[in-house]
Amino acid sequence: GFADPIFGLSVVFAAIVMYDAQVILFKGILRIKIIISYSYSKRIGKGLKHETI
Repeated sequence: GFADPIFGLSVVFAAIVMYDAQVILFKGILRIKIIISYSYSKRIGKGLKHETI
């Protein structure tokens, strides 16, 4: 009927939105992990320098 193509499009649109959200979320988590590990390694580096001196 008339609603079928609209329903199909809305399902496709929802799937695309869900996929985009997952990708954005994944990239965001990855970035946060990189920032945390970077700051953590910098902190360790400072600590080691202080210990050697």
